[in-house]
Amino acid sequence: MKRLLFAKCLVPKRTDYGKAIRKDYEAHRIYEYRRNMVQLEPRTDNIINTLTTLLKDNYILEIYDRT
Repeated sequence: MKRLLFAKCLVPKRTDYGKAIRKDYEAHRIYEYRRNMVQLEPRTDNIINTLTTLLKDNYILEIYDRT
């Protein structure tokens, strides 16, 4: 039987590339997919932002024991 070791909420964080092109992207001078500018990272404070769940989904990372 698998045993859940921990679960973390994943939040989008802007990548270095996303930081570099942010102003041009927002001014519509360049076209880029949003998925190329952000990556999902686990939250370190064990909080899930429940106020915004009406408009977006929360992604949960679950790590299980292999035994």
